[in-house]
Amino acid sequence: FGISYNRLNDFNFNTSINGSTDTSSIITDFVNSANGFYPSQLSGTYEWLAYQTYLINPESSSDTSHYWGMMLPNTPLQQSKVIKSTGRMGELAFSFAHSFNDKIYAGATLGVPLLKYRRESTYTEVDHTNSVWPFRTLKYEENLLTSGNGFNLKAGIIYRVSEKVRLGAYVHSPSVIKLTDNYEYKMSANYDTAITTQGSAYSASYTGYFKYKAYTPARAGGSVSYIHNRLFALNADVEYIGYASARLKDNDNYLDPINLTIQKKYAATVNARAGIEFNIDPLILRAGYAGYGSFFGPFTGKFARNSFCGGIGFKRKKNTYFDIGAIYTRWTEDYYLYDPNLVKATSLTHSVVYLTFTLGIKFN
Repeated sequence: FGISYNRLNDFNFNTSINGSTDTSSIITDFVNSANGFYPSQLSGTYEWLAYQTYLINPESSSDTSHYWGMMLPNTPLQQSKVIKSTGRMGELAFSFAHSFNDKIYAGATLGVPLLKYRRESTYTEVDHTNSVWPFRTLKYEENLLTSGNGFNLKAGIIYRVSEKVRLGAYVHSPSVIKLTDNYEYKMSANYDTAITTQGSAYSASYTGYFKYKAYTPARAGGSVSYIHNRLFALNADVEYIGYASARLKDNDNYLDPINLTIQKKYAATVNARAGIEFNIDPLILRAGYAGYGSFFGPFTGKFARNSFCGGIGFKRKKNTYFDIGAIYTRWTEDYYLYDPNLVKATSLTHSVVYLTFTLGIKFN
């Protein structure tokens, strides 16, 4: 029996996007999102903010469900977005294992995922050439704090074929995670002249919270390892995940359209890992590779992740050791500032390096 805590994911990233365009504006997306709805029906987190800051306005006093925007076609604009995210996801694990005649080893784990995620983003759009009147600038801010916890089950088995070869298999149930989003959305707009008696600068905000559950996909995998006279060891495993089975659920079924998108666009993929370890007493050297397939299916290309790791350990005595490890992970993705039908994708490349230091002491 054992109790442990494992860090599963790290959300500490900073992203900055800058560019110029004369083909689109987020104001067009505000208009498209608002058309067909009266002001009281607009989404408080998006187009309602644009309505409150006069970026979009009703076509007329008799037609208040269709809108025009404070933007002209082919206006040169400076667009930028800064995204900062922090947080982590870990898991508290309660495990039990048993050996059968030192030939078969079986184990099971009750996992308790723990998550905290914060995301702050600021989008700005500027008429830097003074090409359109009276619009000057807009800023749209999104602040999100997500926290939650859940549970899952894991089971695995290892069969010792010989002193040198071992085979393994495992299954992980879906994780059921209760989540709460606390959010704040803010928008401000500045004009060349006063739009109303309130002046030429306007702002609006919208806050709230949302509770829901996330159901992650189940996964299953197999592994093989080879140990040669305790001098070196090889290990490889392959894992199958069906991302299309992921689900989000809330009491009022607001998330059903997202679930339909997941079923339509997500697919099954595989993760593959391999590693080697050399025992050159008193040193232990390690190297490894891991490839994580995209949730759209392909094992390579955009959204697929590749990790390379290495490490060195030093055993000073039988009951004391020190270890240094490094992991380098890289992936690319397409990001859209707003509606993909209006704006081209921005290609983002992410690179992350993790360093670990471990001091271990065994007590007899």
